Formats: sequence, structure tokens, C-alpha cells
Amino acid sequence: MILFLVDMPKPTHGMSSINQQMWRLCQQQAIELQLINTVPSFAAALFHTRWWFVIKCLYSLLVFFRLGWCLLFNKPAVVYRSINGGVGQFFDLFFLLLLRLSRSQVVLHHHSFSYLNRQSSLFRCVLSLLKPTDRHLVLGLPMANRLEQLYAVPARNVHVLSNLSFFSKAPNTQASPGGMPQVVTLGHLANLSFDKGLRTFVDVAVLLQQSGVKVQANLAGPYSSADVAAYVSLQTKQYPFIRSIGPVYGEDKQQFFAALDLFVFPSKYVNEAEPLVLFEAAQHGALLAGTDRGCMASQINMFGGFCFAEDIAAVDVAQQIKQLISSGLLASECKISRRSSFAVAQEQAQLRLQQIIGFFRAGYVPESSAV
Repeated sequence: MILFLVDMPKPTHGMSSINQQMWRLCQQQAIELQLINTVPSFAAALFHTRWWFVIKCLYSLLVFFRLGWCLLFNKPAVVYRSINGGVGQFFDLFFLLLLRLSRSQVVLHHHSFSYLNRQSSLFRCVLSLLKPTDRHLVLGLPMANRLEQLYAVPARNVHVLSNLSFFSKAPNTQASPGGMPQVVTLGHLANLSFDKGLRTFVDVAVLLQQSGVKVQANLAGPYSSADVAAYVSLQTKQYPFIRSIGPVYGEDKQQFFAALDLFVFPSKYVNEAEPLVLFEAAQHGALLAGTDRGCMASQINMFGGFCFAEDIAAVDVAQQIKQLISSGLLASECKISRRSSFAVAQEQAQLRLQQIIGFFRAGYVPESSAV
């Protein structure tokens, strides 16, 4: 039996969505499963309020006792746990204390760089509760390398499982072969904030337009603060070629990405790991440009994009983008090629996911021959 000791939606965010998808995939494979939801989903409306923490602490006591009961009377072969970032690891510590006493193999799924950008005493405590047979699922080689460099986690205990594994098949949209676009459509989608690169995106768009490149710059996503909303309002009034369309979902989101020639994601967010928006843009054939935070360099390079350092000046980014445009990388033929590259990478990632699920079915995750 496989125990899913995870945060499930709601609240809905990247980690809980992946947990839910992994659970459903295992169900489809008829694997014997048990679920312990480690968040009070019934109180999701209070997420990001002070009451959430109080309710979660009380709820975690119930989870602790339920986990103990499970380990005593229905011991799982494998326990799958997506680990929290930052202070959320205090909850992980209590659960891992119980798991350490059992003979169940623990598989930790990592989704954050918060404890990988610099050493964390709290995460060292987490690692101290793991057994030599326990395993780690990471999003990419940069994450695997940081685990080894900062915490001496053996490479044999680490398996790479990209978020690309959980993408659905690409939408059936076609791009007709042709030349370069007359107007270059730039895009940026995020929970709009300065940490996610909003200011750099705007500066690059303005510099390109001033240099003679005809630009349409599309911003999508909610504003993270009143300051961000005021900044976007000012820029869109001053520069008509910059447009903010707000949050996009479903078909609107697909249309946003399908219209792009270049997706620019100059994130400086400290916990950035493997942002899904880069895969979503690549899925539609947009050329990627962004910083080397977390696993972003691997994502961008995978599809022939342009990766740059966080401290590079916007004028230098704009100049390099001009060179990309001059080299013909925004032509329709290149867009079609990038879609094909995405489909190949997606298929490989999904084979990796099926391998992990196969391990769950067998009731044991072996050592990794190579990350």
C-alpha cells in the first residue's frame, strides 16, 4: 500500500496540484492507495489569513494521530510526501518523526528552492530523520546538484521528475510556415510582481520599441500589490504598445500563449524552481527568454531559448533579443520546430513519470542509476 501524506487542493497551488495529479495517476494504475490530506481543505477560504495558521496547527495534530494509527495498523510500503518550503517544514518534522520509527520507505518530492539557495538548519533536521533507503524526487539537475553540494545527499537517492511530466498534450493549433512577424509579440504571465521581473519586462519592451523593433507587449496575471497595479497603470498609459489583460484561464490562457513570439520571464523570485509558465509558452512554440533562477536555465536551454543573469541591465537584454530576432528565431518555421521539440521532451518526461509510478506499484523505489 502507498500512503499519500500530502497537501491536496484546496487551497490550489503548484504543489497541491501536482499532488492531486500524482494521486489520480496512481489510482488509474490500480495501485493500492491511502490518502491523508495534511491541510484543512475545508477552511481554504481562510488561506493567507492569520486564522489559517491556527487552524492548520490544530488540524495537523489530527493528522499526526491519524498517521500514527495508519503506521500501527495498516503500514504502507511507501510514503509519498511533497515537502514544504521554509517554515512549513516544521510540520514535516513531526510527520517524519513517526515515519522514522516505521519501516516504510519515504519519498520526498521537492518543489521549492527556498532551502537550496542557501543552507537551512531546518532542512538539515528534515534530512536527519530520513533513512538511507529513502528517496528524493527533484524537478531538475540543478536541484539535484544543490542537494548534493549543500547537504551531501547521495546522487543514488535522487530521481529527476520534471513538472513537464504532468502536462497534458499540446493543443491542436497550427502555425503556417512563413517569414518573420511584422510586429514582435512579447508576453509575460505571472502573479505580477517586481520579484517576478515585471519592471525588467517593461524596460526591455520599451527599449526594443525605441530601437526600431515594432513590439506588442502583453502582460497577464493578477497584481500582487497596489504598488504593482499603479505601476502597470502608469506604463500602459505612457506606452500604448504595452497591454495588461489581467488573469487568464482556460481558453483565454491558451490564446494568450498561442499569440506570442517571445515569452520573457526575468524572475528574481528567491524560491523560483521550475515555473510552469515556461513550459506553457514552449508548448505553443514561443521562444523563451529568462533568468537562470532555480531550474529555469535547464528549461530555457531545452527549447533553444535565451538565458541571462539576474543582474544584467535591461539594455543588454534588449540588445540580445534584437540579435535573436535578426537571426530568424521568431520565424514561423522555428515556432513549429519548438513545438515539435516540446512534444518530444514531454513524451520523455512522461515516460519518467510512468517509471516512478511503476516503482510505487512495486512498493519500493530503487536507487537511481543516474539523475
